[in-house]
Amino acid sequence: MKTILPKSPRKEHWEALKYLQQDELMTPQEFLTRWQLTYKQLGLLTNCTIDQVKKWFYCGRSPYEVQRRLFKIDVLWRQTSY
Repeated sequence: MKTILPKSPRKEHWEALKYLQQDELMTPQEFLTRWQLTYKQLGLLTNCTIDQVKKWFYCGRSPYEVQRRLFKIDVLWRQTSY
């Protein structure tokens, strides 16, 4: 079995943690302006059905929990983008 040595957190890790602790929101519409995803993929990220995702775009509203999750995913993905 391969031994994994612990790493020291970099500045980027601490910055990401600071953002993740904030209670900010991102709508699905805002999220899709940053990330090219299908409604199906957006549903997978948010644990929702495609019909629920379509309803958000039709009504222009989405649940608080979804917006909070999308914000956190966006922070994580931006920190790991190359």
